[in-house]
Amino acid sequence: MKTISGLILFACILLLTSGRLEAQNMREGDNVIDCLGKSVDSDLVNLLMSAYKMKDDIPGVKAGKGLTFYAPSGYVQRITFQNNKMYGHFAGNLPFGLSLNDNIKDLRQKFPKATETEDYFKFYSGKCSVEIKFTSAKKKSIEFVSVL
Repeated sequence: MKTISGLILFACILLLTSGRLEAQNMREGDNVIDCLGKSVDSDLVNLLMSAYKMKDDIPGVKAGKGLTFYAPSGYVQRITFQNNKMYGHFAGNLPFGLSLNDNIKDLRQKFPKATETEDYFKFYSGKCSVEIKFTSAKKKSIEFVSVL
């Protein structure tokens, strides 16, 4: 009887610990971008939509707490980490070593092969295309980071 009680207690502790790890991992941008290409009905996408309290913004777009999924075809095609009043501020760690506190000088050092336009800073990492939009022409503050 003690063995069964011990096993049940161990299983409960394991479940509680893994739940915390999952919640903690949801703040990691590298884990969030794993949703790219996944169905909006997949477990991972639903977990994140629930955790970020994402709601319909416009058809095919879910947004909440600084995170936006663009899925007009039912599959996540773009993920945007927001840093603005309209969509909120993403509180987790961004993917690719990015930070919402990066300015253009920081980005040029991190990604010297990137391209710049008047409005965007763009680079590739593996299969992902990354677009960064600044809040102003001085490029001192990031408005959002999109991963396609």
